Amino acid sequence: MISNTYGCSLLSVSCRWITYVCLWALPNLCAMPVPVSTSLWFLWDWVITIDSEVEHFWGKPITIGSTLYFANRILGVIGILLHGAAWVLPIGVTGAACKPVIFTYLVISDLSTTVVQTVLALRTYAVWDCNRQVYLVLMGLNIAASLVQQGLNARNLLPGKVTATPNPLPVPYDGCLLVFHTGTWHRFVPIVIFEFTIAVFLSIKFIENIRNGKTNRVLYILFRDGFIEFITVTVGSILCLLTGAASWGNTHSMSLIILDATTSISAICCARLLLNIKDIM
Repeated sequence: MISNTYGCSLLSVSCRWITYVCLWALPNLCAMPVPVSTSLWFLWDWVITIDSEVEHFWGKPITIGSTLYFANRILGVIGILLHGAAWVLPIGVTGAACKPVIFTYLVISDLSTTVVQTVLALRTYAVWDCNRQVYLVLMGLNIAASLVQQGLNARNLLPGKVTATPNPLPVPYDGCLLVFHTGTWHRFVPIVIFEFTIAVFLSIKFIENIRNGKTNRVLYILFRDGFIEFITVTVGSILCLLTGAASWGNTHSMSLIILDATTSISAICCARLLLNIKDIM
């Protein structure tokens, strides 16, 4: 009887707190549906694949694959927490925390993209029968893209590059609102170049394999899952580039919203590729 009473009381308190949190964050959730939905998708995918993760990576020797897998997952969670603090939780439109939180999120997002592109580079390296030259070209472009992105992040922290602004949204919103005075499209150019190079290498090898009738389960997974991941990153990056150029100086550039979706979805595809390869090996 005592335990039942305690359980009911605990449930009641929990429900009240959940209600308070939902009412507190609801306006911001309505204002930013894309970051919220893609973040929930990322977390749900992790939940439904945790059994495969435990089977293939937990307690196993550390490898490049396991390192990339956990880096991909952990960076994704950190990005979600930072994005939640900046856009979902009401910490004040012009709060002093807005700028460092947003840019820490951008740094984490760029690192996540670097991890995903490393997996794509290794996938292409495997498809090309472990061709060292292909790997060096792709990793060189990947590192260059990462350096450019982090350099732009550092530049945007300088005075006058980004400022807070009052809320222009039609819904009640008191999360972070920033204006990027120098635009956001530059950061996506090296990613698009990397993805275009990947497309060239894969197209050549795909045509070659079709002509030679070369196929097996591993190649099928590498092409199928890798292609989905590649399309996600490529389309997202191109949209970010175009919208970033078009919305120069606008509040919460659409490119940043697309960046959030691209980062979360590509992280899901990256994890699935690594898990599916483990399933057949």
